[in-house]
Amino acid sequence: MYFIVNDKIGIGAETYQTRYSWGHKAHLYRRTPEDQSDEHVQSVKKTYYNRTWERYEFESVLYEVVGKALKNKAITAPEAETCNDFIKAYEPGNPYKGIAMIAKMGDILATTQKDKNDWKARMLKAGLENKGLIMPEDWESLTENEKEKRLNGAIDALS
Repeated sequence: MYFIVNDKIGIGAETYQTRYSWGHKAHLYRRTPEDQSDEHVQSVKKTYYNRTWERYEFESVLYEVVGKALKNKAITAPEAETCNDFIKAYEPGNPYKGIAMIAKMGDILATTQKDKNDWKARMLKAGLENKGLIMPEDWESLTENEKEKRLNGAIDALS
């Protein structure tokens, strides 16, 4: 399973099986949309003999790979906070809720309406680029107020 945290970070997770145990592996990647490749940043392996309680599959190993990447300075503290917010907000029944939460952060991180709209649009594109999101052809000619209205509507629909 691949979790798209934002346009710069993704986390791959998988289950593995041994003769006496099983577990999860997670791999944190720095995303480079320009050339459509991902740079491997950090990995962790978590072995289980009994099942841990998690809200969804891979939750604990996702937190662990982010923590290890931060400790090793492979990601910055703000990037780790963004990852942890994504992991906390992720719901398996609604994989888009995390994307919506990250997009909403534009209201906090940016100061101008244009910067807020640019952040939201960038996050929606990063999370939904291969899932049917099509930006209108006249997007750049819309007013910032109209962009905000449309972006907030899309984010609300994802939540």
